[in-house]
Amino acid sequence: GDIRVVMNIGLVGNTKLTKKALISFLEMGEKVRYVFGLPPEKLKSKVNAVDLVEICKANNIEYDCSGNWLNLCDQRLDLIVVLGDSRIVPPMVLENNHVIGNHGAALPQVQGAATLV
Repeated sequence: GDIRVVMNIGLVGNTKLTKKALISFLEMGEKVRYVFGLPPEKLKSKVNAVDLVEICKANNIEYDCSGNWLNLCDQRLDLIVVLGDSRIVPPMVLENNHVIGNHGAALPQVQGAATLV
């Protein structure tokens, strides 16, 4: 039969696109272990922001809203997926992890102006 590799996945973001990806990964049986999101008080000022705390709790996923990128690096994830997040991912994350991402605007010039839905 087919051999299936299970990866430990982390997500960065708090947009509708982040939520869609999180749900899709879970429906495909992937192991999402960690979400690096925003604190609730910052969600209110972001266009297209969604709170992912409850979906993370329901699926035993750690939700980190500390803003400390070192926490993300410490997770030993196989893949980090960044979707629609307006923060610039620091070099220490990019250099030491497998990271793929998407943003609907030219970065870093147009931060947070357009996220894909």
